[in-house]
Amino acid sequence: MFANAFRVEISATEIEKALCYKFAGNVVCSWGRGEDGQLGHGDAEDRLSPTQLSALDGHEIVSLTCGADHTTAYSESRVEVYSWGWGDFGRLGHGDSSDLFTPLPIKALHGLKIKQIACGDSHCLAVTVEGEVQSIVIAKALKIALRRSTLQVPNFFFHRCELGFLLLRYTTGNVVCSWGRGEDGQLGHGDAEDRLSPTQLSALDGHEIVSLTCGADHTTAYSESRVEVYSWGWGDFGRLGHGDSSDLFTPLPIKALHGLKIKQIACGDSHCLAVTVEGEVQSWGRNQNGQLGLGSTEDSLVPQKIQAFQGVSVKMVAAGAEHTAAITEDGSLYGWGWGRYGNLGLGDRNDRLVPEKVSTVDIKNQDEKMVMVACGWRHTISVSSSGGLYTYGWSKYGQLGHGDFEDHLVPHKLEALKDSFISQISGGWRHTMALTSDGKLYGWGWNKFGQVGVGDNVDHCSPVQVQFPHDEKVVQISCGWRHTLAVTERQNVFSWGRGTNGQLGHGESVDRNLPKIIEALSVDGYGGKQLEASKVDPSSGKTWVSPTERYAVVPDETVQGHAGAAVPVKGNGSDASVPENDVKRIRF
Repeated sequence: MFANAFRVEISATEIEKALCYKFAGNVVCSWGRGEDGQLGHGDAEDRLSPTQLSALDGHEIVSLTCGADHTTAYSESRVEVYSWGWGDFGRLGHGDSSDLFTPLPIKALHGLKIKQIACGDSHCLAVTVEGEVQSIVIAKALKIALRRSTLQVPNFFFHRCELGFLLLRYTTGNVVCSWGRGEDGQLGHGDAEDRLSPTQLSALDGHEIVSLTCGADHTTAYSESRVEVYSWGWGDFGRLGHGDSSDLFTPLPIKALHGLKIKQIACGDSHCLAVTVEGEVQSWGRNQNGQLGLGSTEDSLVPQKIQAFQGVSVKMVAAGAEHTAAITEDGSLYGWGWGRYGNLGLGDRNDRLVPEKVSTVDIKNQDEKMVMVACGWRHTISVSSSGGLYTYGWSKYGQLGHGDFEDHLVPHKLEALKDSFISQISGGWRHTMALTSDGKLYGWGWNKFGQVGVGDNVDHCSPVQVQFPHDEKVVQISCGWRHTLAVTERQNVFSWGRGTNGQLGHGESVDRNLPKIIEALSVDGYGGKQLEASKVDPSSGKTWVSPTERYAVVPDETVQGHAGAAVPVKGNGSDASVPENDVKRIRF
């Protein structure tokens, strides 16, 4: 405990991350979670008590601000703003997305006298003594950069949108439905509207879609009869595979994959992979940690073949936020990409730019092979030929299921389910689901929104069985970021977890911690007979501009032009991703 006379300033992130104090004499201390370098001590270790941040000794820091996983500090005497921690989305303002474990001055703010800094989850703003706002925004280009724009504070409003997953399912007759968050066009209905209940994706009528895969803000579909892979949604980093970073609000075939017979597609946060029937793997999108497996960290705007698998037939792939896993036809397990939490299973925390075989699987029978793999955000799940379940990687919320919260750098068998034969697995952001061969569903991990489905909102570090009405057996499962879906043997569809954008499909925006039937898609409901259909209406007057930036700050008074005509909305130097006639869709 510190006396009030000794304490000068405190800054705490709102979501349990880190804490910083500045003491008299300008000594900065930090403590709490440090896995992303946000404490500034040059490592990724947590600190259980205040620790002096030596890197800022003598800098005469006058203010400190914490974001979700990053920190800023301002030196009035040096007229410098420093930042460090997790660099994803350019939140540190240094012109890239690299993490920093010690403070570094932001060049673009050098010499600006700052009176206040605010940090959100993944964006920052600084107010100068002249009343100008300097914003660090998420750029809609391959190079993430800090963009400076002079904004008069009273004339602007700010709003931050929450990232999430959408849901899709194809019903009898290959009718594709989508619902949930749609602000990046990921629902495919030609607009950026959310859908609270399943809505028929008319653009794919008659395409005989056989598989659908969702990324964080984008979607892919494969038509076996047309031999085409379609993609749509947020196009940043080339994740749609069309050779640019433009968003798409309706499905478009990927030219580079035309004519390739695909047996599986996996989508990560901002990268994709496709496995052909010959066992070759194509990858595209973001690659800052080598998750594409191409031997570099260059993003790829179009699909490229992973040459490291030359002569090896791949059975399936799985994509996490920034890492990838694969199973080959001979039962070998591979990992590559971001490895900080041991999520590659290779026994260390290093990244890999090309696929590397996992040789340290905890299997007693050496003849046993791996047959299935899935990825969560920062953890990985695999299943052996005997039905054994193995997990590894990040376990901050118990998502590995081993009864603790410790990371595992190599695959370890889940003893709690050792007597069950696992038939399906799925990984969410921080939770995991596993289905047994007798139709029982188990969940564990992060449960803030009830996504584990066991009737509470408490995290679980060991598997807990999910109960369904009338003890219906489950035949299919899928995890979103913070919600879960299941199909039962009776052909009823259930969902639970986060529902803020309608992703549960119940016609409302309510969270659920127990499975609830989606009546529009279920036999014991409407059975797909009363689906809404959404089509692009050219007569609506809405024109969707292809954005060059994901976020924009827009003045109220620029909404209408002469005679009430709509004026193209501008912000930070480029068009915002909104209809020109609908300023309510502006995102920040």
